[in-house]
Amino acid sequence: MANNYEQATVEPVLPASAVSDFERELLRGFGFASEPGTLEAGAKALYFFAEDSVNSSYFGALTVGDVMEAASRGDNLAAALLGDLGSPEADLTIDTFDKGIPSWEDILQHILRKPECEGIDEIVVMAAYTCSKMRPGEFGGWVTRITRDCIQSEGTRSVLDRMRKEDALHEASATLPEVSDHHEHLQPISAFQEDTGAFGPPSVDVHIVANEEQVVIDLATPDRAWKEGPRLYLERRNDQWRCYIHRDSDDAKALLSIHDDRTVGFESFDA
Repeated sequence: MANNYEQATVEPVLPASAVSDFERELLRGFGFASEPGTLEAGAKALYFFAEDSVNSSYFGALTVGDVMEAASRGDNLAAALLGDLGSPEADLTIDTFDKGIPSWEDILQHILRKPECEGIDEIVVMAAYTCSKMRPGEFGGWVTRITRDCIQSEGTRSVLDRMRKEDALHEASATLPEVSDHHEHLQPISAFQEDTGAFGPPSVDVHIVANEEQVVIDLATPDRAWKEGPRLYLERRNDQWRCYIHRDSDDAKALLSIHDDRTVGFESFDA
């Protein structure tokens, strides 16, 4: 028999004054324990971690009476939860099916927004999937980044999927040697001079978005030759990749080519 674990650490340590007893008990129901620590200034702190597993749902021992007591002390999370619970009996234990129970991510974000955490920019939870036996598919992990405005999370599986897509895209784009071998020639595109058919060397901001079907490169320059700035595409169609430039002003498209004299030319075509 094998045992699986989902252990996690929470960084940085949090000011003890920023975490209420009610919030600690809520986090305990999601698998997070805490130990006392100290901040650089010597103030008391709490270090949170999940030694066995992070629970996606709440499995704790808080009762409705505990929620009522915390709400009476001015705890905002308790007050919000009590409003959702209605008026059940005080000795009833709240559980994962009760409406209004915040997630552990929401609890940590709520703590981060308190004045006591003013010097903390983010809370990062790093987790590892492990197994007591070396079984394939039982290892991995995830990271969650919490700021005052957003919550981001990604696992090793999604990172692996992205790597595979990027690798496939790299292999496909390699079929365009005039592009892959001349990246330095892509920057001057937005300074295209219609009278000479050449491109100048302005200061260029490059923005790239890519997936397995298309690479889109937006070029923004102070002296835009085109109203909205040009857009360079590497597009996959019928397992073939081709490169073209799109001019937003009149919806024109053109195939790109790079010449031996280090100039760039184009030929119009129907998309």
